[in-house]
Amino acid sequence: MVEIAIVYFSGQGHTHQMAEALAQGVKTASGTPHLLRITGEQIINGRWQDDAILATLGAADGIAFGSPTYMGGVAGQFKCFIDAASTVWFQQGWKNKIAGGFTHSGSPSGLLS
Repeated sequence: MVEIAIVYFSGQGHTHQMAEALAQGVKTASGTPHLLRITGEQIINGRWQDDAILATLGAADGIAFGSPTYMGGVAGQFKCFIDAASTVWFQQGWKNKIAGGFTHSGSPSGLLS
């Protein structure tokens, strides 16, 4: 069975709803989804830390990344996760995995007018 890890940050719950919808789609296609929500509590002394999430990502067949769009970019909490995961990336720990991403914004490019 195909396992898809869905790692995301959601500030107001909208990105969480998108992650849940994606998980439902994985189930519909007979896959196993793993919802992995990034939280502020995982950021310790300015660095994101959660070895269990990294292990789940390493074992998954595919990864979907999700973040709200804030000020034209990803949320700071998601950026902390990406910075912490850079070691895995540089060691090609996710090589040959299918990957994708999703975002949510209340305005064009996440910028307020």
